[in-house]
Amino acid sequence: MSNYNTVCEYFKTQFLGETVEKIRIACLDDKLRLISGKIIAEGAPGGVGINIRRIVEFTYKNKCENVILAHNHPHGDIIPSDDDIKATAEIYNTLKPVGINLLDHIIVADGQAISLKESGAFSLFASSLSAEIILEYEGETLFTLVTEKPFCSSFFAISPLV
Repeated sequence: MSNYNTVCEYFKTQFLGETVEKIRIACLDDKLRLISGKIIAEGAPGGVGINIRRIVEFTYKNKCENVILAHNHPHGDIIPSDDDIKATAEIYNTLKPVGINLLDHIIVADGQAISLKESGAFSLFASSLSAEIILEYEGETLFTLVTEKPFCSSFFAISPLV
């Protein structure tokens, strides 16, 4: 699981045939090898909630400090929603102080996968200033994220560019 393509391919196989949104977690060792993975939340076709405590418990149970989250969009839209980005930031900022590294968040839809880290969204999480981040997928600009305040307390707007 040491590169973007390997991670995306792994999670694409995990979500084959799913008709409701689910969140999966992969726990990795220090050499980024898979220790364990499982579904930690299930929802409806259009959404799923996450309990951060489940992430922490599963991570501690597997004695790892590195995790990758993934969820599917059964409706087929690969573009991350503003809720996807906000939830990822909240999870990232909650896990970091307890020693858990959220390495990436993958979204899988219609046989494709996108990495929020690879697309630039993770650069918002540590930002303390206003920022404009352009998310790209396979060289195509999907949309721009604009923060007005530090990310952990900000509301941001998404402006579609496609």
